[in-house]
Amino acid sequence: MKTSSSVPPTLRFGVFELDPRAGELRKKSMKIRLQEQSFQILTLLLERLGEVVTREELQKRLWPADTFVDFDHSINAAVRRLRAALDDDAESPHFIETLTRRGYRFVGPVNGSEPTRPTVTNDDRKESAIIDQEERRILQSELLLAYCYLQGQAHLVAKQSKEAAAQFRKITDHRGTVPNFLFGLMAHLGLARAYALDGDTVKSLAAYEKFFALWEAADSNIPIFQQAKIERRKVVGATGRRHWHWSDLRRGKHHGRGLEQPARRQERRGTHHAI
Repeated sequence: MKTSSSVPPTLRFGVFELDPRAGELRKKSMKIRLQEQSFQILTLLLERLGEVVTREELQKRLWPADTFVDFDHSINAAVRRLRAALDDDAESPHFIETLTRRGYRFVGPVNGSEPTRPTVTNDDRKESAIIDQEERRILQSELLLAYCYLQGQAHLVAKQSKEAAAQFRKITDHRGTVPNFLFGLMAHLGLARAYALDGDTVKSLAAYEKFFALWEAADSNIPIFQQAKIERRKVVGATGRRHWHWSDLRRGKHHGRGLEQPARRQERRGTHHAI
C-alpha cells in the first residue's frame, strides 16, 4: 500500500486511529474492518488534509487504467461504507465532506490540528440525497440481475434451453446493465450455451462473439474464456442436430449423429446426388 512519506505513522481523529502502513483503522483501540477501497480513500483524504480530492484522483488511486468498472457507483459505495465505519453523516459531516460535482475533503481535526470548517450547501445535501436514492436503486437492480443469472444457470443444468435464454435476455436487455460488467458479460455466455442447447447455432455463435468482444481487454488465459473458445469451435462444427447440451461440449460428448466438418457433410451430399 502506497503512503506519503509526510504522513505520520498514526493519524488520530475523534475516537479513531489510522495506521496507513499497517493498513488498520481502530476505534478506541478496537480494530475496525474496512474494505480496501474505503481504506484507500480515507488514507488519501488524510494525506491531503483540508484539500479537495477529486473523483478523478480517487479513480486513478483505486483502479488501474485498464479496469472495467462503473467508477461513479463504486466510489459512491466506497465512500458510503467509509462514512458508516466512521459514524459520519453526509449532511452534517464531522470527517468527510462532499463537494458538489468536485469530490471530497477531510474536515475533522487530525493529531490535534484545527478542523477545516465544512462548507455543506443545500446543493450538497440535495446531491447526497439523490446519490443515496440512486445507490439503493442500483443495489436492487443488481440483486435482480443476480437472481436472473442464477435462474438461467439452473435452467441450463436442467437442459431447459428456452427458459435459460429468457433469464439471460433479462440481463442483456436490462437498460441499467453495463455491457462489460460481470453480469452482462456472463449473460452473453449463458445465452450462447442456451441457444446451443436449443440447436440454434446462428444465435449461439452470435452470443459467443458478443462475449469475446466484451472480454477483449481482459485476461484471455482465464479458464472460462478458454472453455468458451472450445465450445464455440464445436458449435461451428455442429451439424443439423437439434438437441444437445452445452456441458456435453466440455466433455466432448454429444447426442445423435455427432459433430461433422462442413466439408465432409458436403462431400456426402454430393455422393448421394450422384447415386
